Amino acid sequence: MVLRQVNPNAVFNGNCPARVASEADLMPRVIEVTKEALRAHAENICIPTKVETRKNKKTGELVEEHFQVKLPIDVSGLYLFGLEGEWNLKPLRGIATIVR
Repeated sequence: MVLRQVNPNAVFNGNCPARVASEADLMPRVIEVTKEALRAHAENICIPTKVETRKNKKTGELVEEHFQVKLPIDVSGLYLFGLEGEWNLKPLRGIATIVR
């Protein structure tokens, strides 16, 4: 998973993955990407599934069932803390705004 695919505003702030956020009439700010935020945005590029195997009552064959689930918080933590340095993010060099 590439963080820039999850959020195109993702940058490296020199310490950790971050994103530029702005709301109406407020100055933009840089926010650290958390495990929870990564988990919420991951659905933009992947469909985490859980596979359960059960025995078909009629035929006796094993049947796999796939269920859509949220990305486990452990997986997002592994990405943020276990793959440090492999994020391929552009460095944050500053934030520019346009005054209207």
